[in-house]
Order: sequence, then structure tokens, then C-alpha cells
Amino acid sequence: MRALGSLRFQRPPPTFPPPPSFQVEAIYHTSIVVHGREIYYGQGVSIARPGRTRFGAPLRTLRLGETGADAASVDAIVADAEAGEWTAARYALLAHNCNHFSAALCEALIGANRVPSDITDQPSLLTSTPFGQALLPALGGVEAALRVREAAEPATRAHPAPAVEHVAATLE
Repeated sequence: MRALGSLRFQRPPPTFPPPPSFQVEAIYHTSIVVHGREIYYGQGVSIARPGRTRFGAPLRTLRLGETGADAASVDAIVADAEAGEWTAARYALLAHNCNHFSAALCEALIGANRVPSDITDQPSLLTSTPFGQALLPALGGVEAALRVREAAEPATRAHPAPAVEHVAATLE
């Protein structure tokens, strides 16, 4: 059994102040690190050296468990993910993002989602508030702009991960 690793968290710079009645510690970006590679989702599935993504070093790392999957099996799981549910076109900032991907990949690798619920539940918590509801149109505009940019400059996938950027969960 190979140790599954840990979950890494990145705090992007805030783009809006939280309302006084709603405390947001951070808006988390997560990824999974397994067999010395960091796997994450954004403009499709990407792979980088741990801590060497555009998100920088993680704020925190959680050990999620151990996997029996060897590197070739992980590659097959990732290939299936990026050919199916986890394409760039299916990315949705609140409903289908890096945190959801980390949870799904964790489940595929160890048979359980060990990404903390305070991370995966953040979008529904935000959108359950009047402030979150007010943000939805703006977030839709952000997603549309990202799709236009991705169409103009498709993301490249790095295997096994030279200078690609990202940070998130770690599984080893």
C-alpha cells in the first residue's frame, strides 16, 4: 500500500469583501498529490510537480489516506476523468470545480471522499445567503470570460509535470 498523501489548500487573493454577517476564511483551491505528482482541475485536468502550480505553495496539507493504485493506474483514472466528466468545458465555478474534482479523485483512489466538508460545501453555503445570490450573475460573467479565454488559448496538459502550475490535495 502506498501512502495516499495529503490535501493542499491554496487561498487565492480575495476579489470581494465578505459581508459582515458571513465569515469566509478563504476560497479554497484543492488538488491531489499522489506518486510525486499534483493533480488538479480548472482548465481541464492538469498535472504538476507538487507545489509548482500557478497557485503557489499550499496553505495547509492534509493526509487523506493510502492508495493501492500504482502510477499507471492513477494515469488511467486521470485519463478517464479528463475524457469524461472533468473536461475544461464542464468547469463551473460553484458547481463543478477543483474541490469537487479533488473529492472525486480521492474517492477513486482510496474509496472514500476525505476532502473536508467545509471545503466542498463552501459554494452551497455562499449561495444560501442573500450576498451569495447577489454574486451569482457576476460569477456567471466570470465563467463566460474564462471560457472565451480558454477557447482562444487552450490549456496544455503537462505529463508528468514540468512547469505547470497549481496546488491542492495530496495523496501518496
